[in-house]
Amino acid sequence: MIYPTAIALLGATAAAAQFAIAEVYPPPSQCRPANITWVGGTPPYVLTANPPGLPNAGPLTVLTNATSDHAYTWVVDLPQGTGFDLRLTDASGVQVFSMPYKVRNGTSDCAVNQQAAAAISSAQASASSARAEATSGAAAAASPSASHPSRAMAVAVPGLAVAAAALAAAVAL
Repeated sequence: MIYPTAIALLGATAAAAQFAIAEVYPPPSQCRPANITWVGGTPPYVLTANPPGLPNAGPLTVLTNATSDHAYTWVVDLPQGTGFDLRLTDASGVQVFSMPYKVRNGTSDCAVNQQAAAAISSAQASASSARAEATSGAAAAASPSASHPSRAMAVAVPGLAVAAAALAAAVAL
């Protein structure tokens, strides 16, 4: 028996698969227009620029809110060198992301959003710090202790410590 919920889920999955940011052209340049187009989804749409690779971070800027069109022209107000992803959310809450972009050299004849650039730096620094803490914590757990090397091995590789103890016992015979 096919349940209505399963049919609705399959329909939502198919709709989400067809929802995508299609093109950003020309490549984003400071103070120059970039045409953004997308396909699928359910209008209205919200289009934002977000810190790159940080999907849960808040938007740097909301480009358009509640548009029913499948295209938007953005005069890029982020400073040259700023990295960002585009996030497009449709009326049903489905989100799609673009590939990462970096703002190219352009002109200086617009109001550049310096707060957005500062927000990116802050978000990237937080993410980098979290990665460093996770890496150093893993390295500390895996590094041998000078005073108790066998205990450190038992924590890092329990099977290896047992094999080393068996080998030491065999050599002692």
